[in-house]
Amino acid sequence: MIWEGSLQSKYIDSDGNEAILNIQAGKVTANTSSTVDPYSHLITIYPNPASQFIHIESETEISKIEILDSKGRACAIRFNLNMIDVSDLAPGSYMLKMYHSKGISSKKMLILR
Repeated sequence: MIWEGSLQSKYIDSDGNEAILNIQAGKVTANTSSTVDPYSHLITIYPNPASQFIHIESETEISKIEILDSKGRACAIRFNLNMIDVSDLAPGSYMLKMYHSKGISSKKMLILR
């Protein structure tokens, strides 16, 4: 069977990443509004939410971690740590941007008191 025509579909994953899929005459193209991180499953952050410390377990070596606030401003930068003191951060939502041997990964983190 040969399919002719076009179809457009919008997909939003659980992290809020959005993708528009365009299908024309059997050819599939994708336009995404954000980059999918193929290595995020290699990194675990706990506890989340946290109040004093977070622990980071990774199957790849992490060389640098940036903690970004909800406006994207760097609140802290840490190097080669598996445990990070977050007690000085205000309660709220943060993004951990982790630089590792396979690239850069990001994870959301919530600080509570």
